[in-house]
Amino acid sequence: MPKKAKVTYKVRRDRALRELLRECGLSTDGSRQQLTRRHEEYILLCVSSGGRAPSEHTHEQDFPCS
Repeated sequence: MPKKAKVTYKVRRDRALRELLRECGLSTDGSRQQLTRRHEEYILLCVSSGGRAPSEHTHEQDFPCS
């Protein structure tokens, strides 16, 4: 199984980070730190469950749970 790309939050602009959260069906409210943590927790939950994300993702490099 190929290794999925890691999301790099430092190089992502706020707008791109909010779009990533929106695509995952997550809230886009809060500070950059809150947004990053929210997405990291979502990814961990998805990976630990071994399942797919609740929303279909088109950017596989942005979402390692597909």
